[in-house]
Amino acid sequence: MDYADHFHPNNNIENIVIDDLKKYDTGFTSVKRMIPTQRGYLKKKNIDVYVSGNIGNRIRDAKTGHYYKEKVGTNGELNFFKISLATGELNPQNGLNMLFYLSPSDYESHMNHKLDDFVHQNWSKKQVKQLLINQSSII
Repeated sequence: MDYADHFHPNNNIENIVIDDLKKYDTGFTSVKRMIPTQRGYLKKKNIDVYVSGNIGNRIRDAKTGHYYKEKVGTNGELNFFKISLATGELNPQNGLNMLFYLSPSDYESHMNHKLDDFVHQNWSKKQVKQLLINQSSII
């Protein structure tokens, strides 16, 4: 008789449950990327991605799926590095393609994609400007 052995050492029940739950998450999807191996070959890898909702919804970290208190379409959005992945790779159930990261470096490490230096410089300038604006509104 065949049955699912969830207690077998090779079956991690937590990962099985998490993978099942991801199917019901409308903001979850995965993209395929070619990742270089240690030997220099390219290997296709699935990268899990979480998209944020429409205007007024809470911002969601694209890498972890964590929800932040800031909302899409507000000034709080300026505290995040955001990209629109318009390559046709994203297929979340909610149909959106906006990804939010804490920084350009988070995007680079998650998607295995190197950004130009001017992107990092512009991001730093924008963050300093946003910090000054936030400080002046407190005073």
